[in-house]
Formats: sequence, structure tokens, C-alpha cells
Amino acid sequence: MVLNKYVSALLKLLHRLRGDFWLIRHNWNFNHLHHGGLLAVLRCLVGTYRIEMSPPNQIAAIQPDWMTFSVVPGLTFLWAGLVARLGPEFVGRILIGDCSGGFNGTGKTSHQSWVVKHLLNYSHGQKSDLFFLKVCKSEYVVVCDDDVLWLDSTPIEWALQQMMSDPKVAVVSLLPRGRFQWAIDGKSYQPMGSYCLVVRRSIWQKENLPFLSIPGPSINPQSYKGEYDTADYANVELIKRGYRVVIAPDNIREHIIGLKGISSAIMDIHKHKAGILSEISIPAEKLFSTLTLVKGLQKLILKYFPGSRQVNEFGGDAIIDKAYLTYREKLDVQAIESIEQAQSEILLKLDEVFQKSL
Repeated sequence: MVLNKYVSALLKLLHRLRGDFWLIRHNWNFNHLHHGGLLAVLRCLVGTYRIEMSPPNQIAAIQPDWMTFSVVPGLTFLWAGLVARLGPEFVGRILIGDCSGGFNGTGKTSHQSWVVKHLLNYSHGQKSDLFFLKVCKSEYVVVCDDDVLWLDSTPIEWALQQMMSDPKVAVVSLLPRGRFQWAIDGKSYQPMGSYCLVVRRSIWQKENLPFLSIPGPSINPQSYKGEYDTADYANVELIKRGYRVVIAPDNIREHIIGLKGISSAIMDIHKHKAGILSEISIPAEKLFSTLTLVKGLQKLILKYFPGSRQVNEFGGDAIIDKAYLTYREKLDVQAIESIEQAQSEILLKLDEVFQKSL
């Protein structure tokens, strides 16, 4: 009986290591290779097991924890720099799950600190579940993609007001899904998504809810693959169990900027390398638009964080520059001017945020 127990445990460990090996191999060309190579892999591997072996955290703070995950350290550094400027009443700890192994931009101010934990690039839901249980400490947790940039504190202030005025509010969504609706008990509900949420951790843990995607049919076949995508199952279950999921109105959401697609574009460029950029499946206008924005974000880092390594941690300037020039040549002058104008407006807003905090 004892021998069978040890054999079972050994087989489980070997299965886990095999899965992690294939995950690392899959991530190597477009992720770890550009952020430290084998050392980056080692950081993520060791960091993952350290988090998993740590005990669950109890709720020990009211100031919100801010949680994000990184595969493009330069983008995450900029995100954290903007969050840090929102004020001590809205920002407790900034929690960064670095899945590249190359994030080095730790920072600290008089009122908050950045906590960087290296881990393997599991699915978004799996990483979120692990962090929520083992790393977060606050009653309120902002779960936010690092390409969602904050212009001011209006959204978090509004979200906390919703929660403090009604103990049944479990989640406030600041960037909901817009493609379909959940039909529950004869009513329609906009899906909260997983891009930018403020979560009441005590309810989430009490109800034992996952961020993890759930295979099998969801209650709406129009959802991603007809299944429950990241946080979708929790969204539906919260409503069914009598809790409220509040969707922020447009006048609140306009205080944040969603820059979807930056991380995936950077990884796609790395995956195809300089010599075969033409094989990238992203449309030329969309990719050029993303790269124009990336180059602008690099300039912001240089301007407001002089001497920082993070400006180079979008994964290699040479390949980004080559991709930028390659796709610029594919577009006509009118398309280029339109894209540059649109992205300059976003960069100007971000520049104004940093200027105000000087």
C-alpha cells in the first residue's frame, strides 16, 4: 500500500515535469530566448515551484493588490509605472507574474512596492488562480492585463465605491466582453471578461471559484469556442448564487486605454524571426499600428525612466525595427499617416499622465 502511494506520487511528478518541459519548449523561441535564455527558464521553473509550495495567504490588507502577468517586460514596466502613480489609497502592492524570466524592473515608493514572482507561462486562468491563492493578500484585487493602461484613479475609485456600498458586489468589470450576453434566470447579463477586473477576494474564495477556462459547453454557444473562457464560469456562477457583477459605464471606462495585441504581436515576430517576417499572420495595417505604438512606448520609458533596462525588454530592438520597416513598406502614405496620427493621440495621453506626476 505504501509502495503504491510512492509510485503514484512519482508518476504524478514525472507527468508534471513532462508537461512543464513541453511548455518551456513551446515558449522558447518567442519568449524565454529573448529574455535571458536558459537563465530565464530556470527563474520561471524555480519561481513556479516556490509559489506552489508556499501556504495560502489570508486576507490581511484593504488597499488593493494589483495583479498582472508579463511576457513583454517593457510593457509590464510601463503598466506598473502608471499604476504606481494612482495614489496610496488605491494601490497597495503591485504583483507581477513574470512569465518571460527577464523582468528586472522592481520598484518601491513610500506607499507601495512591486512584487515580482517568476513563473512558467501557463494559461492565463491557471496563473491567476495560483496568484490569487498564494500571492494576493488584500480583500480587493485588481486583475488587469498589462496592456490596459490607467490614465487616472477614476475607475478604481468608482469600483471600490460600488463594492463598499453593497457587500453583494463580488466583481466590478472595467473592460467587459461585448460580443454576446449571458442569459440567466430570464435576464441578460454582459460578460465581465478577464481583461480588467476588481474582485472581492473573500467572496471568490468562499465560493471556491476558478479563473481557469472550463472545457465543455457554456450557457451561450457564442462564447469563445462555445465554452467558458477565462473567468467566464465564475462570472455565471456568481450571478446564479445571488452576487452582483457590476459593469462599469462608458464614462468610467474612458479613463483607461486597452492596447490589445501588443504581447501577441511581439511574440509572433520573435517566433518567425527576422528572415521570415512575411509569414506572420497578423494583417499588415494592424501589425504596423502595434509596432508604431511599441516604438512610442519605448520612447516614454527612455524619457521618464532614464537608464532603465526595460526599454530594451520588448524583446530586442533590432527585430522590432526590422519588422516596423518591413510592414511600413507594405502600406501607402495615407494608411501610414492615419495609423501614426491615431497612435500619437494615445501616446500623448500617456505622456500627459507622466508629466502630471513629476
